[in-house]
Amino acid sequence: MGFRKGMMISMGKFYENLYQLPWGESMVRNIARGLARMAFYSPGSIMKKRDSAIEIRDDLVKMCGMMDIVINVTNTDKDKFEFLVPVCPYLYQRRDQEGVCEAAMDMDRTLIQLEGGKLIIEESVPRGDAVCRVTVRKA
Repeated sequence: MGFRKGMMISMGKFYENLYQLPWGESMVRNIARGLARMAFYSPGSIMKKRDSAIEIRDDLVKMCGMMDIVINVTNTDKDKFEFLVPVCPYLYQRRDQEGVCEAAMDMDRTLIQLEGGKLIIEESVPRGDAVCRVTVRKA
C-alpha cells in the first residue's frame, strides 16, 4: 500500500473515532472543510475558481490522481458531470459509517464550492447503495 492510500485510510479511522464523540460530527466537518481550504489556497494548488463543470471535472480528476484515489467519470456536459467511486479512500462501507462518511465529504463539497460548483451525493455505499455516485453541477 502506498503512502497516500495509507494516509487516507488513517484519516478515515481518525474521523470515525472522532465522530463517536458528542461533538464529533461538527469536528469532522470543520477539519474536512479546513483541509479543503488549505488545499485550495495553498501556493501551487491546481484548484481555482472555474467557469464550467468541465474545468471543475478536470481539476478533480487531477487532484484524485495525485492522491491515488480512483474515480470513474461517467457523464459530462458544460453544466454538470457525474462520477463513480469504486473504492472509498477512507474504506467506509458499512451502514454504521453513513454519518461519518457524510461529514467527511464536506472536504469534497467545500473544494467543489470554492471552484464554483455544487457536489451532490446521489448514492453511497454506507447508505446501502451498491456504489458511490456523485453529481457535480456548476453553481
